[in-house]
Amino acid sequence: MDRYSPAELKKIHSLGHEMLSNSYSPYSEFSVASVAVSTTGEFFGGTNIENTSYSLTVCAEVCAIANMVSSGHTALKDIFIFSFNDKFVTPCGACRQVILEFSQSDINVNLVTQDNQIRTHKLSSLIPHAFHLNEEQET
Repeated sequence: MDRYSPAELKKIHSLGHEMLSNSYSPYSEFSVASVAVSTTGEFFGGTNIENTSYSLTVCAEVCAIANMVSSGHTALKDIFIFSFNDKFVTPCGACRQVILEFSQSDINVNLVTQDNQIRTHKLSSLIPHAFHLNEEQET
């Protein structure tokens, strides 16, 4: 994580854990949080918000990105995904597409376990052959 100073990583972890504690997940009891880092270096937190009608559930990554966009930023530098789990939790397919929408490059998707272990993936490895409306699609 040489892209971030120890102070920045501490702030990211603190915000991620704060968001985990704010998770509204009474149905799955699976808390997820996310910290979106804008290209200007600002941090935006989000958490999963479940709904009894599962299709209305908001994922943590979408919540963090919506927070970022609502604050006037539309470009991601990186994204961090936290869980109260000892395994690395990857974003769902829909979240991968939303992350792609706000990525200006092949950003890092950082997965963080409950004991702050980090595994980093390039977005392109998580969403190969991604959908782009204005680009020719592979067949």
